[in-house]
Amino acid sequence: MITHLIGSFISFILIAVALLVSQAWKIGQMIRKRINIREFLLY
Repeated sequence: MITHLIGSFISFILIAVALLVSQAWKIGQMIRKRINIREFLLY
């Protein structure tokens, strides 16, 4: 029973980390696109 709880907890943490990484990557891509647009407008 204890090992089952630990396994489900670890899987939950892995899913949460994967979601956070994907969200951070999307935000990073948006920021890069905005920076590129600003540089294009400035120069």
